[in-house]
Amino acid sequence: QLDMSRVQLGTLDLFTVPCDLRELARAAARAEHFTHDHHTIVLELADQPVIIRADTDRMLQAIQHMLENALKFSPPEKPIHLTVQPVGERARLAVRDAGPGISQAFQERVFERFFQIPGVAVAQGSEIGLGLGLYLAHYIVEAHHGTIGVQSDIAGGSTFWVELPLAADQKVMPTDDR
Repeated sequence: QLDMSRVQLGTLDLFTVPCDLRELARAAARAEHFTHDHHTIVLELADQPVIIRADTDRMLQAIQHMLENALKFSPPEKPIHLTVQPVGERARLAVRDAGPGISQAFQERVFERFFQIPGVAVAQGSEIGLGLGLYLAHYIVEAHHGTIGVQSDIAGGSTFWVELPLAADQKVMPTDDR
């Protein structure tokens, strides 16, 4: 669990190692499948390793928060797409859902602490949320010198994306099998 007091104080320690972002995406998808087996998560991963320097536990948390958000607001019959690709000197991870979409006015606020879009019905899971998942994902990504954003159409569907610097060192440290 990410310690909120460390986030608020800006003292979150990261222990970064070279790792394959595709493997983190696979681990996050597996973990979410166990708790949300009524949804399909479609993985669209680069053919070659996408090596970043990351605290694997923290980055896994960020990806899981993004997936949980997508799963919460998407109808169960609609798949969630999780994509990892290199884009120039950066790695791009995107989570695309088939939820209700987010108006432009709220897109700028979805990463704020405790923010929840008013009037949006939850498709699956608990209606109760604290508005912390995307805030924490934002914090973790920025702590890794990355950027996070959202593209959405109010007619339906949102894509939450992350861009992180590719690692200069392409040797991957072994990680435990999540």
